[in-house]
Amino acid sequence: MRQSNSLSSWTDRNDIASAPGGFGLPGSGRQEVPVMIIFNLTSEARTRISTAIRTIDGDEPRLSGAIGRRAKTDAPVILAGVIDVWPADPDGVHRVALSDAAGAVVWRAFAVTEIAAGRGRLKAVDEYASLFGILHPEPAYEYVCAQMKGRGIRPCSDVDHDDWAEATRWVVADGGTRDPRRAWARSAWRGRAVAHEAYAHAGLTLPMLGTWDPRPTILFVTPSSEPIRPSISLEDDAALAELA
Repeated sequence: MRQSNSLSSWTDRNDIASAPGGFGLPGSGRQEVPVMIIFNLTSEARTRISTAIRTIDGDEPRLSGAIGRRAKTDAPVILAGVIDVWPADPDGVHRVALSDAAGAVVWRAFAVTEIAAGRGRLKAVDEYASLFGILHPEPAYEYVCAQMKGRGIRPCSDVDHDDWAEATRWVVADGGTRDPRRAWARSAWRGRAVAHEAYAHAGLTLPMLGTWDPRPTILFVTPSSEPIRPSISLEDDAALAELA
């Protein structure tokens, strides 16, 4: 089962690309590799995730954003059923392949259940990536910007939404910082305090214990899609081995 990279690996990644081979488009002369979000789940992880997301209402506001209009089939309770019946491969791993929207909903719904239990911290992202069997959770720039629309802050530093603004970067760092005391009102600390409070109200961080101790959650990252390749039979695999 694949393991996640360290926390530093999810900053500014965009390395999903179509590789040679794959599914051809009739008459196009091109080889296209479809991409999906794939969760590589043990039986225990499959049960834990499906049980958790089944409790989340489809109208939960933190499920939406940056995935377009959600289909009815992307409701957590339906996706839980999909995960429940997904068969295991011969090695015992359930390789659940979902659309970008469905995969994001599963990740977000599970995060919401963890946040409700006082867990789901971003600093534990490697543990959650391992649970889902994914590589390289990416910064959820578009999602966070959508969630924070109308809340009085700008999560990203530019219109391209490919980098956090300074105040958001401080929140996401999850470092815990000493109280700046009276200096905060006339410095960058004011913007950090405002951002932390806004994220806490939106439910993207755990509830505030103090202004200067942000506890960001895994909603600040998102699983990335990857190419799907057609499987081949054991006979074809053996034939290719003889040709090699």
